[in-house]
Amino acid sequence: MSPQIFITGISGYVGGTTVDALIKKHPDYKIVGLVRSEESARLVKARWSHVETVIGSLDTPDVLIEQASKSDVTLEMASSDHPAGAEALIKGLSKRLGGHGYLIHMSGTGVLIDCSSTPGAGPTPGKTSYKIYNDVKDVMEITSLGPNYLHGPCDLSVLNTGKELKVPTAIICPPLIYGIGKGPVNTRNGQLPFLGEAIQKRGKSFTVNDGKDYFDYVHVDDVADALILLTEEALKSNGGEATWGPEGYYFCEAGELTWDEATPIATNVLHRKGAIKTTNIDKISAEEALALHPAALIAWGSNARSRAERLRALGWTPKAKGWKECMDEIMDVEIERFEKGGK
Repeated sequence: MSPQIFITGISGYVGGTTVDALIKKHPDYKIVGLVRSEESARLVKARWSHVETVIGSLDTPDVLIEQASKSDVTLEMASSDHPAGAEALIKGLSKRLGGHGYLIHMSGTGVLIDCSSTPGAGPTPGKTSYKIYNDVKDVMEITSLGPNYLHGPCDLSVLNTGKELKVPTAIICPPLIYGIGKGPVNTRNGQLPFLGEAIQKRGKSFTVNDGKDYFDYVHVDDVADALILLTEEALKSNGGEATWGPEGYYFCEAGELTWDEATPIATNVLHRKGAIKTTNIDKISAEEALALHPAALIAWGSNARSRAERLRALGWTPKAKGWKECMDEIMDVEIERFEKGGK
């Protein structure tokens, strides 16, 4: 019998790209996707005719429990910040006939950013860390950072509920994701597109303060490969060679950049294409940055440094084009969106 995979976030940036790659690699898998509306269901079915859809959201626990209980593996890619949804999925996996299923939950390296003084607005002043976290030797520290850190409450719910209900869980934690998505609905997300949008909105380029903050990066195709690898391991006897549970924490990075490196490249592309009039770059304050984008301090004014040792030990290696090579196509999308009023 073909394995059944339940996917939340199937119409999203990472979710759509992952499903597209999963179908190509494993056309025999039965895929069921959670969508919010009949229109999203129509778009998903138009792209992938044999994918089943169910209407619901992370706020419909009965739907989540029912569908997860039927799946061998559930991929949670709809939100990194919905503890109740993650808990419902784990409850469903614990009810699977024949034994528990496996949960793969997508978080993000924003979990390394302390937001205790201004939840949701950005890093806490004076608490910026340049530490590089390794997902093997630092795993217990990472999973103990707590609810003051971005995505921390949801990560803790996944770990605690999985342990309580004896459901194997893995948390995959990508950083800045770039590249054009391959799904039928949302093909855009992340710090580089939002930077292109903000520069055009402002009419001139900028960095938050001196732009010396570090952020890791990975192409969306490489994230999809990592999620598929973990899915394949979950379908093997006893979860294969992957680590599950309290130490099943996977960073997913291909390298790191700083904003005083990335911003000039984005700026030059926008200028060359006529979207802005100058290549000059202003250093702006945190307050000015937040006026441009509510997540500006997290996106372009904080450090989140990780090393994906655990995934690499399973054989994952990033293979997609680098972010510099993708900058033209990323900014092309942003220029077109801006000309259409941001749509």
